[in-house]
Amino acid sequence: MALDDDLARIAAAAAEHGTVAGVLAAEPTGGRRFYLVAFEGGGWLVLDAVGAPVVRRADVRDAASIVAMCEVAGDLAGGGDLEALRAQLAQVRIVEQPPGIEEAEEAALALERTIGAPPRVATPTYLDDVGAATLALERELGEAGSPFSAAVRSTTGAVQEFVTDVERGYKLELSYRSRMSEGGFGFPFGGDPEDLLRGLREFAEQQAESVQETQREQFATLTLNTAVELTAAALSQIDIQGSADEQSAAMRDAMRVLFPEAVALVSAARQGFMREG
Repeated sequence: MALDDDLARIAAAAAEHGTVAGVLAAEPTGGRRFYLVAFEGGGWLVLDAVGAPVVRRADVRDAASIVAMCEVAGDLAGGGDLEALRAQLAQVRIVEQPPGIEEAEEAALALERTIGAPPRVATPTYLDDVGAATLALERELGEAGSPFSAAVRSTTGAVQEFVTDVERGYKLELSYRSRMSEGGFGFPFGGDPEDLLRGLREFAEQQAESVQETQREQFATLTLNTAVELTAAALSQIDIQGSADEQSAAMRDAMRVLFPEAVALVSAARQGFMREG
């Protein structure tokens, strides 16, 4: 079916929602066809390939976004007036005949063919093709940098505003339902963003707790071993001499120094094991 006939079919399907002002075709990703419908007096609707209204918010955003970006690219390519540019190049060739003018004319003609005449299908490929053809023309014209790329980047806010306007004026209630919630990917947390984030947070907390418990156990074991080893090493360095009373006094002095340190280490180890238990 020709695109004109396809658009007429979609316009007829959308007519039950209001007087249709225009229909634009889009394939945002994976060859999935959508149609962005504008209504007189305001309002928007996206229909799928069979003419059924789309209520998944992500699909509506994708369709509106690629349509806006392709329209912007087509309008900005060649300085915004490709026909006038080609006329200027032709005049320069006739009057001045500078080197490379024919290549520039060919690049301008190639860009015009790439943009094409409406109706068209807005796709990422179309966007890339227009960009590549425009950059080729800019090279032939000896442009420093890319005025086209800079102009496109400056429209990012306008594109987002258009998408927001489509959502705000949508004829039906939009849903966050995703392909994941329909079983397409078998994802465990469901398709609602809040449920998804809640599930991810819970999963992350569980993993963090598991890591913390393991770390506490390792710390407790290491601390207890350190207490034993340090105490034994310190005692082995004590040189006890003299009478029995002198040896007892030396040992008591040593324990007064070692005991608080050992107790502190053992207490830390005990706290770790208690948390683990």
